[in-house]
Amino acid sequence: MNINIILSIDSATIKASPIIDYLIIGAGLAGSSLAWRLGINKYNYKIFDSRNLASASQVAAGFINPVTGKWMTESWKIDSLMPKAKAFYQDIEERLGINIVQDLPIRRYFINQEDPIRARRRIKNPRYANYFDPILEKGSNPNGIIDDFGSIPIRQGSWVNVPSLIQNLKSYFKSQDSLIDDTFDANQLEQNGQHWNYRGIKTKNIVFCQGIHTRENPFFKDLPIIPIKGDVLDIRLKDIQLPLGLYYKKRWLHSLKTKNQDFLYRIGASYDVGNSDTIPCSSAREELVSVLKDMLGTNLLFEIEEHRSGIRPTTKDAKPLLIRHPTHSSLFAINGLGSKGSAIAPYLSELFMDLMGKEFPKF
Repeated sequence: MNINIILSIDSATIKASPIIDYLIIGAGLAGSSLAWRLGINKYNYKIFDSRNLASASQVAAGFINPVTGKWMTESWKIDSLMPKAKAFYQDIEERLGINIVQDLPIRRYFINQEDPIRARRRIKNPRYANYFDPILEKGSNPNGIIDDFGSIPIRQGSWVNVPSLIQNLKSYFKSQDSLIDDTFDANQLEQNGQHWNYRGIKTKNIVFCQGIHTRENPFFKDLPIIPIKGDVLDIRLKDIQLPLGLYYKKRWLHSLKTKNQDFLYRIGASYDVGNSDTIPCSSAREELVSVLKDMLGTNLLFEIEEHRSGIRPTTKDAKPLLIRHPTHSSLFAINGLGSKGSAIAPYLSELFMDLMGKEFPKF
């Protein structure tokens, strides 16, 4: 998927510099994860971050959930992704002295009579043996959520505090004099023999981790990226205090504590395929409020503290992209992480390192 001096490309004071190994465009989960691995492995790198461009990481839920979707299916490569992700984030925690990942109790509420039947089939499947606890019948272990058909606890979930992770990594990158706080314009790239030149910065390789903004990149504008807009609400509940954890009932409801140790609840996310408008949507807000009341009752007293939206970059088959440009062998792209970036970004950054000097996929 670096702390004190921010290089400003708008300044004319940038002097001729040695050729670096990698220039990374985009400081979201994908770009920051890769920059971290490059630094740990002693590569020279710079990473571009533009505060003015929308990033999915800014509103990422940060869940690592082994079982997802309407049919309660195993997430893509989750058996290998989960241990890699946990080890990756724990290494960052130890090196930076921060806390950004924790275990996450998950409880999924059935919304019809077919759901518990489907869940019982899943429990019998050996592939799911490590992920499900026994089904809780209707009304079992009440906590305030309306329970008409029962529920099932899901094990091995984790939550990554993505905004805190990104903020701390940016601080680290600044301390290493590796963060460039500016908008990157791919049209100003110049190739000079075996390296690239960008307004005084010389690099052997460039990795574009731009999410939906790849559409403005002349080298990777044809990537099959599909934008999916997701709105999220931060709310305060008046009369209910749910145990810490994640609750699914049509949408997810995350019960968490703030730095002040008071409870905050986050509900999301809407799912608007093809929409890349970053302005929070009133209809999505109404939908999420409706789901919230369906979960906790129509007489629920609550306050909306914040309404945010982000654009998830995904692909038709929901699998991420890690590719090399077909004609420029020193240009790469990591994209399409979708809603599972917290689990996928550590894996892709490790895969990138493993593929160095080998045959990369091309698009």
